[in-house]
Amino acid sequence: MLALLALFTLSFSPVVLSLDTDVALGSEPPSVVGDGEVSQSVKQLTLSERYDLASVVTLVRVLRTGNLINPASSVGGFVVIEGAAYSAELIKTWKGSAKNPMGFRVFFSSCVSPLEIQKKYLIFAQYSVEGILQAISCEDMLEGPDSEKAQLALQAFVPPA
Repeated sequence: MLALLALFTLSFSPVVLSLDTDVALGSEPPSVVGDGEVSQSVKQLTLSERYDLASVVTLVRVLRTGNLINPASSVGGFVVIEGAAYSAELIKTWKGSAKNPMGFRVFFSSCVSPLEIQKKYLIFAQYSVEGILQAISCEDMLEGPDSEKAQLALQAFVPPA
C-alpha cells in the first residue's frame, strides 16, 4: 500500500500538488471515450472546427490556480485531486460570454500540464453538464507563439465580441 501511495505521489508534478487553493467543482470528468482519443481528435481539428465546438473562445491571463477535489473518492485522510481549477482575467473574447474573472477547469485525464499564474493563454472552453466551463485537452489552452498565430487567424474570420 505504501509503495502504491509513493508511486501515486511521484506521478504528479510538484507544481500541481502545490497549488494554493482547493476548489470542489463537480465530480465527473468530461464525457469522452478515452484520453488518447480526445487529445488526438482535438489535435486534428482545424482552428475553425475548434472554434465551432467551443462555447467560449477567449484570451485570458491566469490569476489563480486551485485543485479540483473529488470529495466522493477522498476517504481515510486521502484527498483525490482530479484536475485543476483556474480563475483568469478576460483580455479579449471571440466567442461566447463569461464573467470576469472567468473560472474554468481541466481534468488530469485530459491534460496534466498546469497553466502558470500571470501568463496569457488562448482558451477554447466548453460547458460541462453541470454548466462549468472546461478545457477538454491541453490543445484547448494555447500560449506563446501558438496562441499568437491562432489569434491572428481568429481575427481574420471572427471579429472580437
